[in-house]
Amino acid sequence: MLRSDGWAGSAAYLVGLTGPVDDLAGWLLARAFAAGAEFAHTHQPVAGFTRVDGLDVHVDV
Repeated sequence: MLRSDGWAGSAAYLVGLTGPVDDLAGWLLARAFAAGAEFAHTHQPVAGFTRVDGLDVHVDV
């Protein structure tokens, strides 16, 4: 789990878990959101997340 606070806001990145890890992934992501993350990216399928083909992010700087 990596959490960042950059220009685009607070985000979380979850990678490296293998097997049936929905409970662990959910716990880690819940902690990230509780700490202020507004967006999360994960490579493995996690219950409650939807796969999308792409994402456009626009930031005012």
